[in-house]
Amino acid sequence: MSLKKITKIFNSFSHNSQLVTVRELKSGHINDTYLITTTESPNFILQRINELVFKDVPALINNKVIVTEHLKSKLDSNMHDSVTLTFIPTEKGCYYS
Repeated sequence: MSLKKITKIFNSFSHNSQLVTVRELKSGHINDTYLITTTESPNFILQRINELVFKDVPALINNKVIVTEHLKSKLDSNMHDSVTLTFIPTEKGCYYS
């Protein structure tokens, strides 16, 4: 995916960060995953879900958000940000673009 497209997608999410660098992470075989470094902490992971493999991407992402929120509810509030994912919604309120 081009830097221009990654930047456009990254900027569609609700965060107060300025993209500095993009690095593709090569560990996956199905999805494309990128490490986004920004001017401020934290860094972000942006993942392109392969729609040929996962036919219902909105349901997949929704399930990930529900599971993550459930895990956070079971952990001490000082601990959950360091051991669970945090999903950032887009400007439209979705967790995918």
